[in-house]
Amino acid sequence: LKYLREFDRQTPSSGMTLEDCMDAYIKRCKERGRAQKTVDDYTKIANIVKHQIGRIKVKDLTPSDIESAMGTAAKAAINRRAFIRAAINKIAKKDDPYLPNVAELAEPPSYSPVGARALTEQEVKTIIAKETDPLCQAMWLMLAHTGLRPMEAFGLEPDELKLEPDGAWVELKVSKTQEGKLPIPLPDEVWEAWKGVSLP
Repeated sequence: LKYLREFDRQTPSSGMTLEDCMDAYIKRCKERGRAQKTVDDYTKIANIVKHQIGRIKVKDLTPSDIESAMGTAAKAAINRRAFIRAAINKIAKKDDPYLPNVAELAEPPSYSPVGARALTEQEVKTIIAKETDPLCQAMWLMLAHTGLRPMEAFGLEPDELKLEPDGAWVELKVSKTQEGKLPIPLPDEVWEAWKGVSLP
């Protein structure tokens, strides 16, 4: 119960409701530095799920319960299922590793983004070549070479971009994952593009 007490949860996982489990998981995300947008998204999902199956004990949940809370919109259903699955894994299963995670058995509607595809290397080169704004050109180069999410790149703060005589790198203060906070070295091409560019 030590882990649960850290989050003011005195009830063992065998008696924990899904609502308590989700609340504890959101608190865990905040304390571990997850991005505020991620926390906000999780909170919205939790508020929806609570009204439907929040009072059911985690040990009594069935895949059908999870599916009933996912709704019919495919993308939203996938996000809700993923959130519930993560909450059970990170909170309820801490006290009882053998507790089944029924969210893994729930089947969300199939989802396939229409028209979504990765840009080819030549398409990226064409975009960069036609870009006249130095800041936008530097942004495109950084996205292409680092794999940063667009909102991470566009939301960069001056102290997150390190430009030193011996090289350059990006070090995010906030990211969706702990790995995302690790320094990302920038190739010379990106470094050169950022020289003389002022962040807004």
